[in-house]
Amino acid sequence: MLKDNNFTSSKIWKDSNRIRYDVKNVVNLDNVDFVIKDTEILCLQYFKIDFTENLLKLIKSSVINGKNVIFKYIDLTEEQLILLKNWCNKNNLNLFINDEWDAPKLILAEDFSNYIKKKCTLLKRDYVKYLSDIEIEYQIFSGKALDLWTSVLTIDKKSWKGKNLCDMKSLDREDLQYIFYLMSEPNNSSLMVAFKDNEPLAYSLWFKANDDAWYAAKWGASDSGRVVNAGIKVLFNHINYILNKQNNILNLDFWGRRSQFYDMLKNSDIRRYHFEIRGQN
Repeated sequence: MLKDNNFTSSKIWKDSNRIRYDVKNVVNLDNVDFVIKDTEILCLQYFKIDFTENLLKLIKSSVINGKNVIFKYIDLTEEQLILLKNWCNKNNLNLFINDEWDAPKLILAEDFSNYIKKKCTLLKRDYVKYLSDIEIEYQIFSGKALDLWTSVLTIDKKSWKGKNLCDMKSLDREDLQYIFYLMSEPNNSSLMVAFKDNEPLAYSLWFKANDDAWYAAKWGASDSGRVVNAGIKVLFNHINYILNKQNNILNLDFWGRRSQFYDMLKNSDIRRYHFEIRGQN
């Protein structure tokens, strides 16, 4: 059973860290996992982190020993950011904000079709195309066979990500991070794949922990899928599927950043940061 509502702090996610990375390079600092990479230590927990006194002490020790400590996709209030900056100043450390943005979210308590009617013309056109496409078939992961996951990897490889070596297998075996959570937490995972003539075209993968707040962990389409807007269509279908299961209630965090499509679709956001803590030299 997961202890809180952040799936990246769960035992299963942490176990996956040790399968994805060389186990000797994964360290746990005050119950938060990090991976050692050359002169950096990269945090493997996202969204919410409790910067306890002990964790801060261990971060300081890592910096003193020549390791910059990197955090990505962390949600901080203005007050939390000020406290962290003050702590760094007090301890002769530097906090560098590498990026900050308003991460898009979709919070619904109504039928998705009704919501789309209130949005921009482009989004409404995309939704009409999705509804009228009778050639695309959608399959949902059952928690048993791995066929759909094989389709996801095929889509990933046949996309621009595969060509640029930023597909899941090329990114430190990111696929291992997701497959173990998907298989171990079927009630907290949702994978949908779009097919046309038995060819996998696009997928949408969501994770959550113990509450009803979903995170869009991965979303992609092959080059063939992009031609027919299969990525947008599978996301629309996934939203409708989950809304139907949850009585038209949805809290979805899109996780990512600077997506024109997400920005059109969202109705809420949360401040999110990439930052690192370094020494002053």
